[in-house]
Amino acid sequence: MSLQFIIGSSGSGKSCYAYQNIIEQAGLHPDRLYYVIVPEQFTMQTQKTLVEMSPGKGILNIDILSFERLAYRVLEEVGGDSRALLEETGKSMVLQKMVQQHGKDLSYLGGQMRKAGYLDEVKSILSEFMQYDIKDSDIEEMIEDSADRTLLQMKLKDVSVLYQAFTGYLKNHYMTGEEVMDALEKALPFSEKMKNSVLLLDAIPVLRRFRCG
Repeated sequence: MSLQFIIGSSGSGKSCYAYQNIIEQAGLHPDRLYYVIVPEQFTMQTQKTLVEMSPGKGILNIDILSFERLAYRVLEEVGGDSRALLEETGKSMVLQKMVQQHGKDLSYLGGQMRKAGYLDEVKSILSEFMQYDIKDSDIEEMIEDSADRTLLQMKLKDVSVLYQAFTGYLKNHYMTGEEVMDALEKALPFSEKMKNSVLLLDAIPVLRRFRCG
């Protein structure tokens, strides 16, 4: 599989060039699938842009997806991780439950979690730990390194308790957004559709209507 980078300053026409190229290639190879990967909030706008640029004002074998939607598409094809996706509200509810169950083990956070904003802050920390694949051993190391900072060590110990409880509850039942890319990475080698397709990753899609010339 070849890899091509399209590099240039902002407004130099990178997206225009890439979209024109993929529309042309899709027309020449109607039996092949083409995927344009953009941030979730730009999928509809990018689809509209590609339709407007297409000579026939339609795209049959070009699909505009976010990485998350691509993951679901691949998992639907090959199977694998069947856990339900836990949205932000669900994560907050699970974390609140873990706080209630393990309150006696939270020497510092146990008395703080009822304060406004504290639950969201802790949830954000746990999400970052999962995103960067922080392990329990890594947290233990941080706790040891903070031996001379009592308050920080107390907070880290509490976070460790909640992190273990939170991930333990989710295991085999729910998948968070931070785990979607891991599931996609494991499933990709088994996807026949992806082996024969072309992917265009556009990190900053065109946000306004433009003319290419």
